Amino acid sequence: MKKPWRLIIFVLTVPENWELVGLFECEPQVALPSAPWSNNQLTFVSRRGDDHMVCEIEPGTLTFRWWRGGLEHISLQLIAVQGLNIEMTSEEETLTVFFQDGGSFFHPLRIQLKPFICIRTH
Repeated sequence: MKKPWRLIIFVLTVPENWELVGLFECEPQVALPSAPWSNNQLTFVSRRGDDHMVCEIEPGTLTFRWWRGGLEHISLQLIAVQGLNIEMTSEEETLTVFFQDGGSFFHPLRIQLKPFICIRTH
């Protein structure tokens, strides 16, 4: 007996366009200019001093790479991404990644960009 196909549709909840631009301090490369950002592939390339970051966002996935002084420090490819949230205060700027399981197995991942780069799960 054949198993029926299972269709999984990822709906990505993303912050407002201006919030993403503010966080990464640059406009993204957009794969489909006529499509909304929430249904698109966005690539942010950002330099801050000695740090170089590339963050690619598309429905269901997020890739984040970080180099300092030409040496790669972090390379993450995240799947089953459900949503993103940006927190910007006078103290720090953070992108929080939420996963499809609602936090029961995968805790949200926080990618802090200011005042320094830091990755954490709480």
